[in-house]
Parts: sequence; C-alpha cells; structure tokens
Amino acid sequence: AKSLGKFKDAEDFKKKARENILEEKKLRAREKARFDIVDKIIQEMNVELPDVLVHGELHRMMAQLEGDISRAGYSFADYLKHAGKSKEDLEKEWEPQAKKRATTQLALLEIAKKENLKPDKAKVEEGVKQLMAQYKDTDEKRVRAYVEEVLLNEAALEFLENL
Repeated sequence: AKSLGKFKDAEDFKKKARENILEEKKLRAREKARFDIVDKIIQEMNVELPDVLVHGELHRMMAQLEGDISRAGYSFADYLKHAGKSKEDLEKEWEPQAKKRATTQLALLEIAKKENLKPDKAKVEEGVKQLMAQYKDTDEKRVRAYVEEVLLNEAALEFLENL
C-alpha cells in the first residue's frame, strides 16, 4: 500500500478506495439525475434549430475527438482509416447527438437568462488561468467564453436540481 501512494497501510488504502468508489457513485447518480431533468425539458421544447447551431456543435465534437486522438499520440487520419469511416460519416452519425446537445445548450442558456444566473467571476478567472497554462497557444477570449459557458451551464443545472 505504501508503494502505491501516500497510504499508511493496507487498511488505509482500502478505506480510501471505498471513499473514492462511493464518491464516484454519487457523481454518477448526480449526472444521471441532471441528464434526466434536461432530457425532460428538451422533450417538451418545440424548437427549430438553425443549421449553424447543429454544425457548430458537430464542429466542437469533431475538434474534441481530434484533440483526444492527438493527445493519445495518434493522427486523426489514421483513426479514420482504422475506423473505416470518413469525417462526413462521423458527422452524419453524430448529427442526432449534436442536435440534442445544441438544444440542451439553448435550454440551459434560456434558464440562466430567465433566472438571471451568472458565472462566478473568481471561478471564471481561475478556470481561464488554468486552461491558458495548459494550452499556451490558445486564444484567451475563446478560453474565457468557454469557461463562462461551462460555469453558466453548471449554475443552470444546479438551479434545476434545487427546484
């Protein structure tokens, strides 16, 4: 146990492992509850999504995949070849998920607007600082917009959980 980390003994390791498993279960339950709340909301929504929002979400999803593959040390082209798909194939497959994500984003933004929710400025600055340190060549304005969006979504989700 001592060689695995800062554990006093095997019993301390077991205790920490149980705590971590319990915390992970709590996080999963919270995420599922959030998903269920948002899913009910978007099922009730009657909204025509502009193509630009769906394409924007597809672009974001694709950029995330490309980044993940690159960080793993592989090329996106090799990934596509191995998967036997084109970028267009992936976009076609992902379109329903992109629509759902865009609709969710619209719903959360509307809730935040109606409830006058704002991201905590100190948390925004902290998030921007962390991401800029991690991704030095990134445009700070885009990072700030991303952090503000994530924190605003979090505020809207917390609001929904407390209804």
